[in-house]
Amino acid sequence: MTRSEFDYQVRELKNKKGTAIREIAALQSEIKEEIASKHRQIDEIRKDISKLNQSLQGYHQRRIALENEWNAKVSAFIKENEPSTTSNLAEANTLNIVYELRRRGFSGIVQNDEIGELYDLDKHDWNNGETSESA
Repeated sequence: MTRSEFDYQVRELKNKKGTAIREIAALQSEIKEEIASKHRQIDEIRKDISKLNQSLQGYHQRRIALENEWNAKVSAFIKENEPSTTSNLAEANTLNIVYELRRRGFSGIVQNDEIGELYDLDKHDWNNGETSESA
């Protein structure tokens, strides 16, 4: 092999090496661009999340203000009207009276002689108003 043949083959090998490396470098460049694109998307999503968190805080403050406003209205209504409110047991449902007695700590059997209903305050299975006939 002569020196010129040797130099020619070395140049050919270096050219093939360069071509192979450029192909890989191009693939690497595409991947780097895709990574950069994903990072931009992540940054945009973070900005969106930040805006949503700010909106959430704003609505939270509005909710607290509305709750306070309505609590004040309800309290004022109760304060104004409760002293003049009367309780008429004749208008109350029997089951509501039974629940109220149990809530206040009463126990035992409640009997309505007019319609023949029995309720055991210690039992919790009145099945939506059905009477409990066992005593």
